[in-house]
Amino acid sequence: MAMTPAVPLFWLLATFLGGESHPAPPIMEDDLEQCVRTFRRAAAKRSNPNSQSEAQAALDALVALGDPEACEVIGLEFAQCVQHLGEVESEQRRVRAQLAQGQRVVDGLTLRAVKDESLAEVLKDQVRAAEGLARRLAELEEKSAALRPWKSAVAGGAGRLLTQLSDSRKRSALKEIWKQAEREEFWSTRLAAIGFLGEVGGEDTTKRLQAVLADLASECVRLERGLPRKEAEVRKMEARLQKESDQSGGGLSGASRAQYEKIKREAAADRRQITQMGQVCDECALSAGRALSRMQPDTQAKTLAALLKAQSRAPTGARLRTLQILSAVECEPAQAALLGFLDGEDEPLAIATILRELAPYGLEALPTEVAIAHLAHKSWLVQRAAIEALVVLGQREGVGAMIAALEGANGRLRTDLRGGLAALTGLDYHTNHTLWQTWWEAEGTQFEMPKTGRTLSAALPAEDSIGMSFFGISTESQRVLFLLDLSGSMEFSMIARDNPTDAPGAPKDLPRGKEQSRIQAAKVDLVRALGGLREGALFNLVLYASDVWTWQDELVVMEGNQRVEVQEYVDELSASGGTNIYGALRTALEIAGVKGGEEWDSPRIDTLFLLTDGRPSMGLTTNTDEILAYVRDKNRSAGIVIHTIGLSGAQDAYLLSELAAQNGGTYAAR
Repeated sequence: MAMTPAVPLFWLLATFLGGESHPAPPIMEDDLEQCVRTFRRAAAKRSNPNSQSEAQAALDALVALGDPEACEVIGLEFAQCVQHLGEVESEQRRVRAQLAQGQRVVDGLTLRAVKDESLAEVLKDQVRAAEGLARRLAELEEKSAALRPWKSAVAGGAGRLLTQLSDSRKRSALKEIWKQAEREEFWSTRLAAIGFLGEVGGEDTTKRLQAVLADLASECVRLERGLPRKEAEVRKMEARLQKESDQSGGGLSGASRAQYEKIKREAAADRRQITQMGQVCDECALSAGRALSRMQPDTQAKTLAALLKAQSRAPTGARLRTLQILSAVECEPAQAALLGFLDGEDEPLAIATILRELAPYGLEALPTEVAIAHLAHKSWLVQRAAIEALVVLGQREGVGAMIAALEGANGRLRTDLRGGLAALTGLDYHTNHTLWQTWWEAEGTQFEMPKTGRTLSAALPAEDSIGMSFFGISTESQRVLFLLDLSGSMEFSMIARDNPTDAPGAPKDLPRGKEQSRIQAAKVDLVRALGGLREGALFNLVLYASDVWTWQDELVVMEGNQRVEVQEYVDELSASGGTNIYGALRTALEIAGVKGGEEWDSPRIDTLFLLTDGRPSMGLTTNTDEILAYVRDKNRSAGIVIHTIGLSGAQDAYLLSELAAQNGGTYAAR
């Protein structure tokens, strides 16, 4: 979310002084002026860990004055700190992914440089680039480590100052802040207002933020309903651009690009607004939970009761957000309320959400036997959530229960159970129930549960041959979609040499001798993966470049001549055009039957494989965070596992790693 100046929010705090408007700020007393100057100088160094004590002392001095005008100063600092920390943490995630990818490039070049001295200079350049990323990451980690406690300190200072004010002035100021939280046009200002209320708001904060959340969720639904019509024109233009690229050998005219940007502008703005609304909804849930945690027990109990009552009749899009509010409250009554929902709840998405949210609070919040009971649920979404919960709880009983469930499991559930068992035990007997059972009978009573700290996907080996495998990522799922990048750069070599990051303007690394191009490598592995699908498996191919298309219009059952036909189709594929990752994911989720509501979609597909060699360059949005938010929000109601494969040093390691991590999948970089 692009941040905009948050000054309007905290200028309103000047209402502490009385009147409705203040054309000019009143003259401060000398001690207040001095404290403000000192505070602003210290706060300007907020990201420097060596300045924390100085900043804290300046904040304490300002709060001690008890002057309401200081609220404006402290509030503005809170907004700036939120913005600064958000920017630092966002860059930190990206740089970390870039560094990991850069190191992979360096490792590959180092091995080849032993036999090819011409790579020496390229290797030096890539080493310098990786070292620069490492330095930048260290700087960002230092900044974020300083900003997080400072943000909390500023919020605490504002809270202490508010307690010194009269009730009338406090209510007056909060009234103006609520206007910002409920109706502000600038999303960043609105985000800061909601976060501020979560830290210092009154007893009605949770209920009112729930109402804000409900309104925003309903507006998101409205915008989502209008998008298909607008996107239809964008898709038509993308088909034209793909045709132009094929005919021109990969190029596009400036006029065509300009027309494309014009056509997609309105739909892209709606998609951006939906993303921003989603971020504000998330902050509403977190801030409402924080506000509820701060309440006195009697007030907390009343608010919880009202929240639970509203939850039962929440409008579309808000019900699950209410569950998020409850899960953000670190108190036994809220956790007990969530657990109580499971007794009468029959909607799979709600059940899965509760299991995932309660597990981190431990056995008192979610007893092991409750998670075990849900292994037998009819929905694989709930079954996976139960496995994830058992991994988090880390109890011996969970191991025996998952081994028992493995005996009658089919498809992707077998892979999920294997991942859960490997994460809990540190062992891997694949999906062989007999081997697991034999080991458990011999060792189970004496086995000491290791603290592996692994997730389901991370617990499985990177290279495996169990079930169907695509670039080393294995699954026993028989309901799969493959998303294959056919952009022009897929014709480049799999071997990085003079241009390992596909830098524009530099010579292309085309295949030499017996080297494979990226598209050749993808086709070989795709044919192998298709061969791993059994008769009766459900699948399809989603191909994307500037445009997006599919092998067949509908999902296909693997039977008869389909295996030969799809392999022949793959053999004929060629590369040309841009990289429309958003469009590919949108099409895949549509084919799978994902609607993105507050109830489980029961999709016909449970696993996606996305392969690409580059970064988004086409599509309704090329912004990685918007793509991630779109998939995260849509897939929340489906639970499809998304695996990602990146070829080349030009891949968007941040997008691919986050896409896999946020959707229960594995990321493989080649």
